[in-house]
Amino acid sequence: MTRPLTQASRASASEAVHRGKKTASSVDSVDLVTSSPPGVGSAPARSALRETLHFALLASGLYASFLTWGLLQERIASTTYLAIDGSTARFQHFSLLSAFQALFSAILARVSLALLHKDRPFPIWRRGAASLQFLMGLVGLTAASSSPLAYASLAYLNYPTLMLGKTAKLIPVMLVRWVVYGQRADARKVFASLAITAGVFAFSMLGESSGPSKYDGQTTTGAGLALLALSLLLDGLTNATEDRMFQLFGKGGSARWRLARGPAAGAADPTSPDQVSAEALAAAPTFTAPQLMLYLNLAHFCLPLAGFGAAVLLTRTLSLPGPVVGLLTPLMETYSHGLAFLRTHPAALVDVCLFAFCGAVGQLFVFAILAKFGSITLVTLTVTRKLASIVASVFLFRHPVTGPQWAAIALVAAGLLIEAAEGIRKAGRKSQHPATPAGGAVTKQKAH
Repeated sequence: MTRPLTQASRASASEAVHRGKKTASSVDSVDLVTSSPPGVGSAPARSALRETLHFALLASGLYASFLTWGLLQERIASTTYLAIDGSTARFQHFSLLSAFQALFSAILARVSLALLHKDRPFPIWRRGAASLQFLMGLVGLTAASSSPLAYASLAYLNYPTLMLGKTAKLIPVMLVRWVVYGQRADARKVFASLAITAGVFAFSMLGESSGPSKYDGQTTTGAGLALLALSLLLDGLTNATEDRMFQLFGKGGSARWRLARGPAAGAADPTSPDQVSAEALAAAPTFTAPQLMLYLNLAHFCLPLAGFGAAVLLTRTLSLPGPVVGLLTPLMETYSHGLAFLRTHPAALVDVCLFAFCGAVGQLFVFAILAKFGSITLVTLTVTRKLASIVASVFLFRHPVTGPQWAAIALVAAGLLIEAAEGIRKAGRKSQHPATPAGGAVTKQKAH
C-alpha cells in the first residue's frame, strides 16, 4: 500500500526531477558541441576558409603593388623629364632606384613594427641569438650577391636567356631546402612547382618572335650559364634560409621556446611548447616579417652608400691605378649625378618616390607571405607575377596569344590549383589537430 506524498516529499521529488533534466540537458549540449559533424561550419572548414582568404588578400596585394611598381619603372625609363631650366633629359641612373626603394622599405617596415605588430620584437643583437645573427648575415650576403652575378652573366648570355633562367627559381629553392636544411617537399608540392616552372618557361619560349631579333648573333657560353646557375643557387639559399629563420625564431619556433624557457630551467632544451610555461612563452620575443624586411633593406641601403663613400675617399686621398679608378668612377657617378638629376627634375623625383613607395608596400606583402606560407609559395607568386601581368595585358590591350601559349597558361593554372588545394588541406588538418597550448595538455571540463 502506497503512502500519500507529503508536501515536503513532493517538493523533494520535483527538485530531483528538475536536477535530472538540467543535468541531461547540459550533457546533451556538451555532446552537441563536442561531436558536431564536420561541415561548412566546422572548425576545419572555417580554418581553411580563413587561410584561403588570408592568402588571397596577400597575393592580391602583392600583384597589385608590383604591377603598379612595374608600370612606374617603365615610366621612369621611357619618360623625357623637363628640368627647371627648361631642358629635357631621361633618367639613366637606375642603381639609385634600388637605394630609394631600400630606404622607403626600411621606413615602412619600422612603421609596421611600431603600429601593427603587438608581439615583442626579437632582439637580434642579444646574447644567445648568435644563430639568428649568422642566418641574417648569410641572407644579406646571398641576397646582395645574386643580382650582380645575374647581371654579370649578360656579358656571356642574351637577356631572354637570363629571364628564362629566372623562371626556374622554384627548383633551387626546393633543392636548397632539402640538401642544406633537410626539409623535403611532399610530392604534390614538387609536382605543382614543376608544372608552374614548365608552364612559365614554355609561355616565355613560345612568345619569342620567329623573326630577326636584336639578340641574334649573341652566343650563349658555359661561363654565362655558370654565372646564371650560381645566381639561382644564391636565390634558393636566400629564400630557404629566410624560411629557416622564421621556423626557428618565429611563433612556435624551437629557438624561441629555448629563450622562453631561460637558463634557469636547466640545460636540456625543450622539444615542444609543452615544456615552457604559458606566461614565459607569451612574453618571449618573436621574429617577425617586418624585422627581416627592416634589417635587409637597411643593409641594401647602407652597403652601396659605404661603397660610394669608400670610393670617394680612396680616389681623393690615394694615387690609385687607372683601372681601379675606372671601376670606382661609375659607382660615384651613379649617386652624385643621379641625385643632381632629381634635384633639377621635380617630376622625376615624384615618380622615383612613387616607385620606391610601391616597391616598399609590395615588400610588406612579400615578407608576410614568406613568414606565413613559406618560400616556395612566395617564389611561386613572384615567378607567376610576370605571367599574370601578361595575361592581364592580353585582355586589356588585345595582345595576341597563340594556342600553345594558352596551353602553357593552363599548365601554370593547374600547378597553382594543386598548390592551393594542398594549402587548404594542410590548414584543415592543422585545425583538426591543433597544437597543444604551452604549459600543458588540453584539459576537458566535465559537465556538472
